[in-house]
Amino acid sequence: MSTIIDFLKRLFSKKKKKVHPESATTTLSSFEPSLSELFKWEGRTNDQYHWWPMRETKPGEEDIYNNLYATGGGLSKYGTLFSAKTIEYQKAHYFRSHNSTKSDANWAGFCDSAAMLSCLWEYPKHKVIVTYNDKTEIFTPKDIEALMIVASHNTINRGRSVLYGERYDGYVLEDSGEPYPTDLLSMLKKVCRDEIPFVFDVEHREAVWNYSYNSVIINTSNNIPPQFKRKLYGIPTSGLTVYYNFIIKSDAYQKKNLDFWGWRNENGGTFTEGWLSHKHPDFVWKKYPYKGPWKGSCRINPEISAGHVYDIYKKSLVGGHVSY
Repeated sequence: MSTIIDFLKRLFSKKKKKVHPESATTTLSSFEPSLSELFKWEGRTNDQYHWWPMRETKPGEEDIYNNLYATGGGLSKYGTLFSAKTIEYQKAHYFRSHNSTKSDANWAGFCDSAAMLSCLWEYPKHKVIVTYNDKTEIFTPKDIEALMIVASHNTINRGRSVLYGERYDGYVLEDSGEPYPTDLLSMLKKVCRDEIPFVFDVEHREAVWNYSYNSVIINTSNNIPPQFKRKLYGIPTSGLTVYYNFIIKSDAYQKKNLDFWGWRNENGGTFTEGWLSHKHPDFVWKKYPYKGPWKGSCRINPEISAGHVYDIYKKSLVGGHVSY
């Protein structure tokens, strides 16, 4: 064990050569090699927000549970109440038809906003009655969530944010293996210095799928798990190899919990590393909440006042009536 500990201390002191991972299926390991806990963190509870795809669900149908521009949804009710062109703006800027041929048609949406809100803000609890100029609308928690999505970039402290890693766009010169295990370890240690959950892009491909996480366990072992074959991954047969098991969980998105493996080898003062698991995160980021009422027009849809969304959201946590 002392040999492994000494090795870990030298991880960042040498230049390292990156090795591309070979394709392999990630499995949740039931095998427990001689694991040693290297890092552990628990953040505060996060809540689930929907990612609201831009693509229409079905032609000619209004889907208030999936499309922000749907008639009868939260943005629609806001537009009716405040005589604002909320739906017109949303469709003009964030719409994909059901038969769209755009490359992002299947995944374009607001998963970054949903993940951001999941980390920072409790999900709306109660319906809120809102009155303006003698007109009244009832906003359900789902309606308020829709408003929160378009106000998401107004709810954060824009002077304080964290981003580690780089989005892989599929270009030949890009390295889809980044970030490698020890880089990811360093990133996680930095974003886990407080109780606020963080966000992973869980796909190291062109599409971006952001989810919030609030639990991290990183174990090391000197044995390769039996579901992986050493010779398939370019791991040197000489020197000292350490295997890393990343277990990263989310209260809000439990189906997106992660359990993946990487490795690092030291051989004669040269370090190489790579991934055993085919799926691993692309980049990690974190935002911090804005303290005080949200200001200005919503950045995603300027037809909506962030101040109104703040009032409605805060009221939803206790229930009641908002009047303007």
